[in-house]
Amino acid sequence: MEIGDKKIMKYCRKCGTKLAEGDAFCTHCGAVVNPSKSQSTGKINVGRRSVKKLWWITGLLVIVVILALILFVRGNKGSSKISQNTSSTEISSSITSKTSTSSDKTSQTSSSSSSTTTAVDDKTVGVLVALLYSPDWFKEWVNQGEMTYGVASSDFGDLEGYSYITAGGTASSYMYYKLDGDTVTYKYYPSAVESITKTVSLAQLEKDYYVTQSQKDEVNGYVNKLKTE
Repeated sequence: MEIGDKKIMKYCRKCGTKLAEGDAFCTHCGAVVNPSKSQSTGKINVGRRSVKKLWWITGLLVIVVILALILFVRGNKGSSKISQNTSSTEISSSITSKTSTSSDKTSQTSSSSSSTTTAVDDKTVGVLVALLYSPDWFKEWVNQGEMTYGVASSDFGDLEGYSYITAGGTASSYMYYKLDGDTVTYKYYPSAVESITKTVSLAQLEKDYYVTQSQKDEVNGYVNKLKTE
């Protein structure tokens, strides 16, 4: 500071250290010697710090947004894969279920066919028909060993190809039958000039006479007693 040609020296009021012109702070103790300049400098420093903090906050926000986007994209990819896997599993389950259902239906059909088309020979069919037609007549003669099984030849005219069971004698002692698939057609003659034709399913005959083991043993016993022409 100058007064006229003389310079006035400034000293720190706190520690007495000589100050240079323009100093706002004591270089020795740090005390404020020029409040206006210190306030200005402080404002500048505070402003710089605020700008730095703002940049830091902005940078952190940018980083957070980028990380969020990365996690979102990965999450979508993961969800897509899970959805695809779930869809594949559902499709496989559906195919397996349909295949299983188809197999069950096939099994049921096979079981049903098996139950209605038991493998019985022609003699056994004849015995089953005879038990329906006239059980007393049949049992009486078969137990006496007088019941015969045969197949009608051309000598029988329209009955050619039919099988028959007979106790011998007149036409009324013959019972003719023919199996076609599950249908059994049988004929008998109440008199020499009168014939009656009826049909019955093999499944029904088996249901009535060939289910339990005791029934099968009885029928098979009759089959063994039949004579053959």
